[in-house]
Amino acid sequence: MAKQKLTRLQRRFIQEYLVDLNATQAAIRAGYSKRTAYQSGYANMRKPEIVDAVEKAMEERAERTLVDADKVVQEYALVAFARSPRWGGFVLTIRDKLTALSALAKHINLWPLQGTKEDPLHLVIGTEDIDITTMSPEELERLDAAITVILEAQGIVEDSRVAGDSGADPS
Repeated sequence: MAKQKLTRLQRRFIQEYLVDLNATQAAIRAGYSKRTAYQSGYANMRKPEIVDAVEKAMEERAERTLVDADKVVQEYALVAFARSPRWGGFVLTIRDKLTALSALAKHINLWPLQGTKEDPLHLVIGTEDIDITTMSPEELERLDAAITVILEAQGIVEDSRVAGDSGADPS
């Protein structure tokens, strides 16, 4: 069976999908009805010819930019486990480190029980109502240290440093 040729609207959808990987927003930007954008995006992402075109475009972009998932994960790890608060000319906050740790944890499916009593954050803080935006800097530092201990205990990291992290500013 021959592959179906993509329509102009489908090609535009693919281009827009690559912007933020959000099918609904891509459908709107491509020219589909706002009212049915969710359904249009969902339907498009179930069509093999569109999925194939998206995958091909993403592979080409990775080759062109030399950025792939491994590089993104490595950068998250460098931020999450940086010993120095300075990073690339910026000052890292505990929130930056927690955001990077959270992204890493999601990537490796470390916390599939997020929001349950088995969630490492629950074990560290002791409550299901976690709002890091209201925590003091000292509480955030304790949380950061506790998460690092959990990652080390589960063998995710051998020591809280990523290879090559001397704590120096990489800029």
